[in-house]
Amino acid sequence: MQKKFIPPVIALSSATTIALLVPWTLLSFNERWLLFFTSFTVIYMMSYLVTEYFVFRELRKLEDVLRPSLEDRNVLDAPEPKFNLLSTGRVWRHIKILLRQKEDRIKKLEQMADFRKRFIADVSHELKSPIFNAQGYIHTLKDGALKDKSVRDRFLSKASKNIDYLDVLVQDLLLLSQIETGSVRMLFDYFDLIGLVKEVFENYEHQAAKYGITLELTYEESPLVVFADYYRILQVLQNLVSNAIKYNKENGKVDVALIDNEESIQLLITDNGIGIPKKDVQNIFNRFYRVDKSRTKKKGGTGLGLAIVKHILDSHNTTVEVTSKLGKGTTFMFSLPKHKRWINEPENQV
Repeated sequence: MQKKFIPPVIALSSATTIALLVPWTLLSFNERWLLFFTSFTVIYMMSYLVTEYFVFRELRKLEDVLRPSLEDRNVLDAPEPKFNLLSTGRVWRHIKILLRQKEDRIKKLEQMADFRKRFIADVSHELKSPIFNAQGYIHTLKDGALKDKSVRDRFLSKASKNIDYLDVLVQDLLLLSQIETGSVRMLFDYFDLIGLVKEVFENYEHQAAKYGITLELTYEESPLVVFADYYRILQVLQNLVSNAIKYNKENGKVDVALIDNEESIQLLITDNGIGIPKKDVQNIFNRFYRVDKSRTKKKGGTGLGLAIVKHILDSHNTTVEVTSKLGKGTTFMFSLPKHKRWINEPENQV
């Protein structure tokens, strides 16, 4: 109902009620009409003042402060209007909370959209090179090079390596996506960290020997038991040791030191290699970020290894720190708990 109809309706209904409630024997016809018009006038004025100053004026204030939001302008930083009614002020504060929540959701959606665009662009770029390379080798063989055995074997080998790289890249992408969405369960249990590091060294001793790099494990006592996901920490160490070999010098050294603290075991993975430029340190955990490839002759990975490391350690409630000096080497550090109480496990995890 519009404002101009409210006071007359209230006044008319109230004045009629008053006139009808007075017994007919007490007032004459003219007195009764006088009572009706007097009541109508007084009630009309009172209802007009009440609706104008305590209802519609407050609503107009709300409308004035909400109008900028309809014009894509921010109203959250504007000063709160002076409301006459406490309830109207509460309504405005509730509306302000809703507007802030709406803005936060919009910003989050915009960030997710930007992230999705960058991610798709990065993935497309990473997939394009090995696919085109493999296609080129295969098409060359189809066009006649298949008859030359030396060319055939060499091109098939190169095509195979590109397809193997694609497989590793897709597996890393799937793992990273599953970890970020929380669909990967961390299977926490107690295990000896020394045995895990030795397993990693066995996996990479051939690669290290190829470049004359020494793998060394340092610890003061055995066993060193931690409470973590064995397979995921294995992946973390494989990525870090592989990088330490890849970005090391010829005949260099990779040292994994285990330091027994009161409630945790600290791991330090150190190499005496080429180091990481200061400008790159803060970005190395971003997906597909690589330090300048020209700084090492060894083959690079998918660019997802350190991103996977960060997410796995985040799931273990621990962070990885990096110190590096150009020409001196790099150290990655993180800690793992000795006891279950240090891990906040989701209900669906074991």
